[in-house]
Amino acid sequence: LRPKTGRQHQIRLHLTHIGFPVLCDRLYGHRGKISELELLPRDKMPHDTEMQSELANRSVLGRQALHAHRLTIAHPVTGERLQFEAALPEDINRTLVTLRKWRTT
Repeated sequence: LRPKTGRQHQIRLHLTHIGFPVLCDRLYGHRGKISELELLPRDKMPHDTEMQSELANRSVLGRQALHAHRLTIAHPVTGERLQFEAALPEDINRTLVTLRKWRTT
């Protein structure tokens, strides 16, 4: 996504409006965390209730899956274009690894 302004909630609101809320967005997605069990495709769901319970208790992400990889701003005094980059946080990376682990295609 490439937001044009820094308006609060812009990305979250627009994604929710088109049916794709940010993962673990409490305000717009109505859930604050996700477990590994919730990421499993139905055909991969274990029949063992103990395993289901273990996966349900294994929290994969407990915050919004929203991350700015790159920000570009103009310095407020000099007007110089400044660019900042940040690697993907470990918890979001772990969520992607889990999704890829259970991917069906």
